[in-house]
This record gives sequence, C-alpha cells and structure tokens, in this order.
Amino acid sequence: MKFWLLWLNLSVILLTGWVGYSETVALAAYAASPAEKPHLVIVVAEDEYHSDRTLPAFAEQHLQDQFRVSLVIADPAERHQIRGIEKLQEADVALFAIRRRLLPKPQLDIVRRYLAQGKPLIALRMTSHAFSPLGNESLRAGHDQWPTFDRVVLGCRYEGHYGNKSEDAEPTIVWTRPEAVNHPILSGVDPQEHKVTSWLYKSRDLGDKTKILLEGRVGDNTVARARRVHQPHRLGRQGVLHHVGPP
Repeated sequence: MKFWLLWLNLSVILLTGWVGYSETVALAAYAASPAEKPHLVIVVAEDEYHSDRTLPAFAEQHLQDQFRVSLVIADPAERHQIRGIEKLQEADVALFAIRRRLLPKPQLDIVRRYLAQGKPLIALRMTSHAFSPLGNESLRAGHDQWPTFDRVVLGCRYEGHYGNKSEDAEPTIVWTRPEAVNHPILSGVDPQEHKVTSWLYKSRDLGDKTKILLEGRVGDNTVARARRVHQPHRLGRQGVLHHVGPP
C-alpha cells in the first residue's frame, strides 16, 4: 500500500460516484454533505497496470470519508475516447492514470482548460505520455495529441524505461533523497536503499521548479529519477508519482 499512500498524502478526497463510459453509479453515502468536500476526479485510460480495478477499490476503501470522488473509466473498446471526461470541469483536484490516448479535440481541450485554471493534478507513472501516439500511430480526423505534456505540464522529459523485467535482469533500487526524508508524501516509506518490483522510467531534463523526492538505479551506474513533485508554476501544482512497488 505504500505507493498509494504517497498520492493520498497530496490532498484530501471523497467518493460520490463512478463515471464510467457514459453512466454514473453512486458508490456510497456519507454523513457530511458532498458539497462540503473537495471533488476529486480520477481519470483512468490505460491497459497495462489495471488501474481500472485498483483505483476504484482504493477510492472506495480509503477516500470516501474525506473526499467526493468521481471515477471516469475509459471503455477499453474505444482506445482514443474517454467518455465522461466532462466531469473534470467540476473537479477541485484531478488524478490521471492515462497512457497514449489521442482524444477527440473537444475532450483534450477539457484537460487543457482544467490545467490552465491552475488546479492541482496528480499524474501516475504512465501519464507522462498520456496524450502521445504509440509508435507511428496516425491521428484520426477530429482528434488531437499533446506529445509535450510531460515537459509543459509535469516538468520532465519521458524517454522510455529500462525494461528490466526478466528474472535475471538487474533489479531496480530506489532511495529517498536526504533532503526529502521528512516530506509528507514519503510518510511510511523506507528512506534507505531497497529493491522494488517495478522497472524504472527514464525522466530527463527536469524543470527548475521540480522537487525530487526519490531516485533510483538499475545496475551499478545508471541513475534516474524515480518519483518527483513538480511545484507550482504557470499551470498550477502538478505531481508525478512513479510506481515503484505493488499496490
């Protein structure tokens, strides 16, 4: 659970409904009025990390007493479409788990307008390439892309990952930067070097307002940023969390 606790500490959140495909389903009832709680909109559109299962379960178990959460889950049969993303227009804070989706221009414009307001974004792992094409994938008519999303919004440049997945591959080792030991996002995380099961992303050219919390390496000489928080800039407060262990 350590990975999930990292982004939980970024803000306070509550659960009201699920916006999946084109329907909304109530998930829970609360003592406090939903209007009194910040509205978190979680947008899931990826097919590698099972976020469509883990994030709803986590939100229901851990967030409903503190926040109003809407879950926007993309239909896997419609790769370049996120029905329900209009919910983002009502959000106080957003959490994205999105990977390589070339959305209809009106849908991507909703994302752009949300960020232009300076509202907070928590971007999980694969979201560094949320709106970039897959390989030589062509752009459909009426759709849009944002290949510089990682640089413009998140303050880094995504260059792939080390792919150390096999049993005989070098392990991923992560550690806490000394100046970040007491950061609230890292509450409960072992600050010493330790092995994790995930492979490491390559994030280069960090922005000058980026604060590094953890670093990682694969093998003896390779060092890369494993997890970071991008501090307020002209698009507001953005955060990137890299998955370094099982949920």
